[in-house]
Amino acid sequence: MYYRFEDKEQLITALTERMLERREEYVAEQLLAAEPLLSGVMDAYAHALLQPSSATAPPRPGARRTAPTPTGSPQ
Repeated sequence: MYYRFEDKEQLITALTERMLERREEYVAEQLLAAEPLLSGVMDAYAHALLQPSSATAPPRPGARRTAPTPTGSPQ
């Protein structure tokens, strides 16, 4: 995939834009499915923003991924 871009910065920009587009689409879907009340819209918006985007985000340089312990907290 790197070969499609002139440099590393173009690749990072493309990946960032793609991630933000996916996030925007997800939030829009959640808002459309929300109850037609202010409380329903605010609840859907807050929950949509709190959903982790780590599955679609590229790993940060130097970031260490750890498996959760049986209690769910990182090691």
